[in-house]
Amino acid sequence: MDKVLDLTLNNAWKQKKYAETYAELCSFLGSSKVLKFDTEENKTKKNDFKFFGTRKISQLFKKEILDFDAFEETKSIEPEERADFLLKIKNKFSGMLIFFAYLATHKFIPLKILEVVTAELFTKFLDQYTKYNGEDKNRIYETYLDGLIQMIEKSG
Repeated sequence: MDKVLDLTLNNAWKQKKYAETYAELCSFLGSSKVLKFDTEENKTKKNDFKFFGTRKISQLFKKEILDFDAFEETKSIEPEERADFLLKIKNKFSGMLIFFAYLATHKFIPLKILEVVTAELFTKFLDQYTKYNGEDKNRIYETYLDGLIQMIEKSG
């Protein structure tokens, strides 16, 4: 089950164009009554794809938020490398939020989780915006705002 989740999540984040299709796949896998997964003890267990998927997505979301905090520590590297690093993080973050929105619209995750994510993004945006001193061209607060807008657009 972990491999299926990892492949689905990584592909959904990298291939934003297919994020809704991956969300539909998660919804199907999570709602299937006949689908069973082998556990570590090699015992077949009921379908917990939705439970484990939601938990894994939540953990990865928290990690991605922390990746932006790590970006602050890159001030000593060359500006071009720093900009490339931020672009890579922004693309993955954007893909994650688009996928997250589609998961909510396909009822894989509860809307309450989407509300919590929205609040977290808005808080991070305000935190970064108030810290911005105008010196750095790489404005992280814009990434949070862009992500928030994309997620709202996709989730309706």
